[in-house]
Amino acid sequence: MLRISAMHHPACICVFFSATLWFAPMMTRAQPRKSTMPRVRVLDSHKHRALNGQTLQLTFTNMSGGVVSNGLVVEGRTGKGGVATFEIAQPTPPRFSIFVWYAVPCFRTADFATKQVLDSGVVANWTSFGIPKLDKLCAAEPNAVHPSQSPGEVEIYVHPQNRFVWAWEDTWR
Repeated sequence: MLRISAMHHPACICVFFSATLWFAPMMTRAQPRKSTMPRVRVLDSHKHRALNGQTLQLTFTNMSGGVVSNGLVVEGRTGKGGVATFEIAQPTPPRFSIFVWYAVPCFRTADFATKQVLDSGVVANWTSFGIPKLDKLCAAEPNAVHPSQSPGEVEIYVHPQNRFVWAWEDTWR
């Protein structure tokens, strides 16, 4: 019977220690990355009712408006209540813009400060664009309920269109 003792063979200690260092990172659990969860609520521009099933795209930018490296673009779809929730890993880029597919945006398409959205929320109010057709599409009815800000949420107004009308108008804009 062959018996190897660590005292007699210091190479055994070295091999065991090396193997422990090699496999230790594989055996530890990866720490979950923290994330933020901004929400976007999409409302009809006329009656301010929630629009379900709208496809959104968030594009994150740096403070000067340049696209963040690796082009962080996130897509989502509104569910019940017209809300789409996006999970963004930390560190969160400082600004983002919102694009709604197959809809006319009835808000200034500027970007939003991520910190302001997460801390207090933003309601992207509609103001007259000075273009009669667009102003007619985006004008709210007098009895439309005006929502209030809520932390972590951006509320935007759009005039929904089917994809054929949207593509036709987008071509001639």
